[in-house]
Amino acid sequence: MPIYTCTCVQGSLPSDVKDGLAAEITRIHADINGVPPDYVNVVFTETPRENVYVGGRPGTPLLINGWARRGHPQDSTTRLALAIAEAASRISGIPQEHVMVVILDSPARSAVEAGRVLPDPGHEAEWLAAGRRCGDHRLFPPTHPFLLINGWARRGHPQDSTTRLALAIAEAASRISGIPQEHVMVVILDSPARSAVEAGRVLPDPGHEAEWLAAGRS
Repeated sequence: MPIYTCTCVQGSLPSDVKDGLAAEITRIHADINGVPPDYVNVVFTETPRENVYVGGRPGTPLLINGWARRGHPQDSTTRLALAIAEAASRISGIPQEHVMVVILDSPARSAVEAGRVLPDPGHEAEWLAAGRRCGDHRLFPPTHPFLLINGWARRGHPQDSTTRLALAIAEAASRISGIPQEHVMVVILDSPARSAVEAGRVLPDPGHEAEWLAAGRS
């Protein structure tokens, strides 16, 4: 269910460090948020050293972006971020002042995994039981590549539309890629339209696209 993307400078984390960090992030999230370890996803992205800056100068930070379903208690999410930051520094050897952890969230119904809409926090048991009845193989070690798709949309779209969007993209991704649906995850993140700029203009709230497009033509 959760996704963690660890971005670092190319070559700064050896394979054994990645193994240890992925295992610890998985353990911490499973312990705090009550998700089976098999459902915790950790991805490492390495960036060439000349492309990474901190405070306007070349640097070697470790940036960890996580995603969790909206509705977990804030205290739990704070503990999660603190525990992951401590573990990341301890395992990687990167000082804590160069480690940043951010936990993003969006509604559970904006995400699809194994072809099914995710449950709200607190309803994992029923979701997992239904998955066993459906033969969800994520309950066992994966034997296929895993495809993670992150989208972003302006906050305010009807939740039913966002759920249909995630389901349709998950189905298409599996069909086109040949990766089974149980190994495809789609998450639609959201934030206010006024937190985004395109073509030099602040984006419109959902429902006001026509006026925004017309103003762009004039």
